Amino acid sequence: MVKFLIRCFLVVVMLGAIIVPANYIASLYYIKKNVPIISPEKETIVIGNSRAECALNDSILKNCHSLCRSGESYFYLLQKTKAVLRSNKEIKYALIQFSPSEISSVNESIWEDKYIYEFFPKYVSEFSLSELFILSKKNPKALLHCAAGLSILRNIGLCGFGKSNCNSNWGGFWPLNRNMDSVKTDCNKIRLSSFNSRNLDALISIVDLVKKNGVKPIFISSPVLWNNYDNEEFEKIRKTYFADVLLLDFSNIGLPYSDFGDCDHLNNKGATRFSIFINDIFEKELHINADFSAVNANTINCSNFDCSLL
Repeated sequence: MVKFLIRCFLVVVMLGAIIVPANYIASLYYIKKNVPIISPEKETIVIGNSRAECALNDSILKNCHSLCRSGESYFYLLQKTKAVLRSNKEIKYALIQFSPSEISSVNESIWEDKYIYEFFPKYVSEFSLSELFILSKKNPKALLHCAAGLSILRNIGLCGFGKSNCNSNWGGFWPLNRNMDSVKTDCNKIRLSSFNSRNLDALISIVDLVKKNGVKPIFISSPVLWNNYDNEEFEKIRKTYFADVLLLDFSNIGLPYSDFGDCDHLNNKGATRFSIFINDIFEKELHINADFSAVNANTINCSNFDCSLL
């Protein structure tokens, strides 16, 4: 019996010695093959989830390259940013979607099955040991499922097996072609008042990472129809951890109902209107005066610019 247990233990160790390096190497291969090489004139990267993905059209925003991806929480966005900055040394600014919903306690977009299957295989070589521990603690089944073969299959390009998704999409602008009339939802139904430390820690790490790479972080909060968070608590967190990061807060800019696809996503019409507005701000301030020093504040909103022009 003892010999049998020893053999089982040795088999597990041997499998681990094969699987772990294989996943790491496959991820390195995937990233090297697919990480976007951004044109030198695109000195600003736009990063965030679907809210920024549907709001910021980088074909309108000059000198910007969007890497926004639906469902990608700060936890996974951190891994992508590591890879992108390592391969693109000319980046000067990181425009980061800043929203309470992404650091809320009700947001489990780190360890749910679909997010692990989607993002873990791509970024496995970028995770720290502590980040891998978080995933293994929260959803060991999904993590093992990926590590046992799905990550390798995806990263060497063998599509169509199990739940592996070989989509090499690193993000971009997504035109949302619908309006609120086609969506049955209550924009005041949910109220967020507490925060997820994992995503908050990841956002802090993203800001630190871009700074260490000589990139200036700028937060942006794109328009929503709802205000579903505790403003006082959210401001306290922002001032505690991100007091030196400029925030472009246009969440309550007052765009018409017809510009929204749902409560917190602009449709294509709204994205065009908003992107033209933001591009005008960038041309007047960002690329002429990189620190926005003409505006004596760490938050820019409709008190600084005439939003009635929208």
